[in-house]
Amino acid sequence: MHSRKSVLNDTYPESWRKNVATQFLKRGVKLVLDDFVDDFEIKDGYITTRGKKTIPADLVVRSFLLLISAFSCILNP
Repeated sequence: MHSRKSVLNDTYPESWRKNVATQFLKRGVKLVLDDFVDDFEIKDGYITTRGKKTIPADLVVRSFLLLISAFSCILNP
């Protein structure tokens, strides 16, 4: 889940951002981009985004630092 149209922010070159997204997708990660979650309460096993997407969830952690940790694992397996 990321509020921008691409993973990471504009600090990184677009080619690098695309590469990171590709690595996520290769590992089976489903990316939800350009959307937000306002209500972090899980209802019937799902959260709903502003764009009305429902995402299965049993734990929701509101943190951008968690994402940095995930990138580190992808880039340095």
